[in-house]
Amino acid sequence: MSRLWAVSSTAMEAEGFGGLFGDPEELRASLGAAGITTLRNDSVRLQHENGTLVLGGIDDLVLGGPDWEKLTMPNGVPHLLMAHNPDHFYEAQAFGVALTLAGHTHGGQIRAPLYGAILTSSALGKRYEMGPYVEQNTTLYISRGIGLEGLS
Repeated sequence: MSRLWAVSSTAMEAEGFGGLFGDPEELRASLGAAGITTLRNDSVRLQHENGTLVLGGIDDLVLGGPDWEKLTMPNGVPHLLMAHNPDHFYEAQAFGVALTLAGHTHGGQIRAPLYGAILTSSALGKRYEMGPYVEQNTTLYISRGIGLEGLS
């Protein structure tokens, strides 16, 4: 049985990531040659015994072109969505995505005691800095990630 590795292409397009690994298109080609599937406005249906999971990846809001219709066309709405930016959360919620995994904010790269993030690089501001958020039937988890963005 072959293994499927899914990598959100949006993470490859984040500022700084491309600088570490070169051109994002070259990186996608290298990952593809290694048998790693990248998800860019796309999804895969994973089967395990009697269960099915639809895993999706939405393109970056800043450097890409998010396309929800293209994302949901082949397999329906993803159960698990990988999104570089948490600003996709309300759209994911409207589509009925159960869990969205995001980064981008780094939890606020500059944090003040008793206040938290001073800057999140998100249109949603401090509302979603890091960690889990549950609203209605949708969960967003924002990883602090590693590295920095825009501070060097």
